[in-house]
Amino acid sequence: MQIIAKSKQHESFISTALNITAGSAGALFVAFVAATILTRLPPIRKSDGIAPRIAALLGTYLAFAMAMLPRPDLPPVVLAISSLLVIVGMLMSFAVLRWLGKAFSIMPEARQLVKHGPYSVIRHPLYVCEEISVIGVLIQVISPLAMALWILHIVFQFRRMLNEERVLSATFADYEDYARRTPRLIPARWLAKSIA
Repeated sequence: MQIIAKSKQHESFISTALNITAGSAGALFVAFVAATILTRLPPIRKSDGIAPRIAALLGTYLAFAMAMLPRPDLPPVVLAISSLLVIVGMLMSFAVLRWLGKAFSIMPEARQLVKHGPYSVIRHPLYVCEEISVIGVLIQVISPLAMALWILHIVFQFRRMLNEERVLSATFADYEDYARRTPRLIPARWLAKSIA
């Protein structure tokens, strides 16, 4: 009996440590985003209308709403996998955000066309990295409501990408060539070259 009780305490400690680590990674990313927003370049062009702004806000904040849902008891291995996804996604997002730098925005706005680093592989690497974290959070709060919020989040994020691409295309003459050479989300050509 004592061995089972100690095992449960150990699992509880590990679960708490993983949740704290994942939460800390998320908090650091949010702090970095806030600092980036404060130091970014002024926009050259903004999207027209309210719909692109609504899509940007819902695409961003539906993931935060999902994270607020109640957490079911999960086996430690599932919690470890989900926490690892959150941490890896946040660290990758942090790295991509460093490349994006002062061109970052939440709303569809054109500040600067970034075509180097991860943006030379795909056009929206920050969304991909953030989605790795969001999937980790989804696992932690898994429920029908969480799945519905996640699906809505994906729909609005995709709409957000299209709105951003429209603004960038209207602002930068070389965007069409960049978009033709660089896949939106899946680096199929890059993967094929890496494997060959």
